[in-house]
Amino acid sequence: MSQLDNACKLVDSNGVSILTLKGKVKITEATCLKELLIEAVNEGNPIRVDMSELEDIDITMIQLLFSARNKAATFDLEFNIFPISVQTKELLRTSGVLYELFNPNNV
Repeated sequence: MSQLDNACKLVDSNGVSILTLKGKVKITEATCLKELLIEAVNEGNPIRVDMSELEDIDITMIQLLFSARNKAATFDLEFNIFPISVQTKELLRTSGVLYELFNPNNV
């Protein structure tokens, strides 16, 4: 289990790596979030990103999520992002990446 100032936390739950993002996750957390995403991929388990308590996210974080999803795919690891807060969902919809990044069955 790893944690980043309560904004990001990675735990293993029954063989699933769950990365929880809370509050405002901005460029200042990029390095630590990248390390948690790498750790999640290296664990070799399915990955789920929980954004249910996320208030705001910037483009750097979105790019890291795309990168992690693509890296997980190279190892045939399941990578899902759900649940997602209403405000984050709207932010990603207006930025044009909602359906590219997220599994449409979970949004």
